[in-house]
Amino acid sequence: MRTALDYFLELIYFETTSDENSTTYPSSPGQIEILRHLVGLVEELGLETTLSDKYTLYGRLPANSPELADLPPLGFIAHVDTSPAASGKVNSHRYVTYTGEPIVINADLNLTLSAALFPELNKLVGHDLIIADGTSLLGADNKAGVAEILALFAYLQANPQIKHGPLRLAFTPDEEIGAGTRYFDLELFDAAMAVTVDGGLSPEISCETFNAAGAVVTVRGRSVHPGTAYKQMVNAATLAARFAASFDPLDTPEETRERQGFLHCGNICGDVTTATLNYIIRDFDPDNFTARKELMRRRVEEFNAKYARTDIDAPPPFSVEIKDQYLNMRSYIEREPTIMNLLDKAFAALGITQKLIPTRGGTDGARLSEMGLPCPNVFTGGGNFHGPYEYLSVQDMEQAVELLRQLVVAHANSVAL
Repeated sequence: MRTALDYFLELIYFETTSDENSTTYPSSPGQIEILRHLVGLVEELGLETTLSDKYTLYGRLPANSPELADLPPLGFIAHVDTSPAASGKVNSHRYVTYTGEPIVINADLNLTLSAALFPELNKLVGHDLIIADGTSLLGADNKAGVAEILALFAYLQANPQIKHGPLRLAFTPDEEIGAGTRYFDLELFDAAMAVTVDGGLSPEISCETFNAAGAVVTVRGRSVHPGTAYKQMVNAATLAARFAASFDPLDTPEETRERQGFLHCGNICGDVTTATLNYIIRDFDPDNFTARKELMRRRVEEFNAKYARTDIDAPPPFSVEIKDQYLNMRSYIEREPTIMNLLDKAFAALGITQKLIPTRGGTDGARLSEMGLPCPNVFTGGGNFHGPYEYLSVQDMEQAVELLRQLVVAHANSVAL
């Protein structure tokens, strides 16, 4: 029987970085490659599979006991892409038993994994960690989740005496760029509830995400030869810098934590003629979320009032387009609490107390919960996602698989869903 670690080490060498500038879906060819590969792995485990024309992989396993056949199906979801924030081309990996001492990831690049920089490592002393070589991320987000789901079904296949209800599986592309559920087919998935296996360290689970929007601010300038530019040039690059500097410097990702929201300017590019600023807007509270979007619109109006040229024929220099990306899934899950109740039973069976945290980000489950599929997020055992400091705890990975097993048992034992 293959383990989650076996699957994980096979999958991380597929380069599956998503590309937010792509016009294709999925956004990168490596995602198509890995999903086609996963079809074979899932079929080996006895599931009926469908790879949709939009490259979401669905798997279905019927109940193995007649009295459980009518249970509302339980689903497991993970995504195959990795973040474009760092290279997804994994060149090598290695195991390190963490003793509490700093781990040199790459001496040439001066990359060291230490509890001084990442305090959560303090609870991983004695764990076996997997790391990459510092030239890429590791891919635990979210290939660890994919591997753990595969290991769950491998265990069920090897242990047919374990009774289970109808189970479902889905592997999605492009989650990291907010498009994982763009073409998700709820009817084809056919689950009444699900979990995304896309979290961090044990024993964290989450039924809450940010409310999220993206904003693109466009600045239009007027290019004139610098030698004759007096009172004629409108420098879009300069105005973009002033705009970015106008927001509270403490209202940023690097200065906020826990339940605090933020505005994040992730990219500025341009020249004298045109510049763009790409923001993400995040907040757990819906009123604060609305206020942040209004602040962005109001700031554009203020800058237009300040910098619009009335002495020459020119449109207002600033414009903004804001698009909602996903909403906090908490209210949707609270309306359908069955899956959280089952998770309570699964954790109790493991003898550990779950740590309920707000996810400072998004998951496929946020949008799926909004669409009517309650879908909290459970841990994978990974940490420091989206960069070269990423790692995976083998012990937490094994515990994640055991949690999924106990969730299947709790589902089978439920008498009134």
